[in-house]
Amino acid sequence: MATATSSWLIVDLKTRRPVRTPEYLAGFPLLDKRALADDFASLPALSREDLVKEFPVFYSDIDLNRHVTATVYIHRALETVPDEILFGYRPSGIEVNFRGEAFYGDGLRSRTARLPGDGAPRFLHRISRTADDKELTLLRTSWAPVG
Repeated sequence: MATATSSWLIVDLKTRRPVRTPEYLAGFPLLDKRALADDFASLPALSREDLVKEFPVFYSDIDLNRHVTATVYIHRALETVPDEILFGYRPSGIEVNFRGEAFYGDGLRSRTARLPGDGAPRFLHRISRTADDKELTLLRTSWAPVG
């Protein structure tokens, strides 16, 4: 029904900077192959905005570490997809690049631009923190007709 893969990094909680995996996972079994062949290239920057919405971060949006959970960013991105796409199509692909963190009390700004093309609809999304416009997540969604 679906295939998925992900790429992770470890962040030093004191410095908030990425660290090299082997230094922190010595002895932990790591698998060198991926479920999908994907180079995890960065998503392009949003060059225009077709739709923008703002949302507060609710208590129900946070995890045990008091960060906004990953699925919340996807939900906020989908809120800016036009209704005719939401109700006439289904997501056929979602690519997500997490780039920052948000916390309870922050505001989120979700921006979306439809990507050009004659085929099935595709959108580029950017989620940022409203206070400082810090980019938190980039997403690209692809859609297929329902039915």
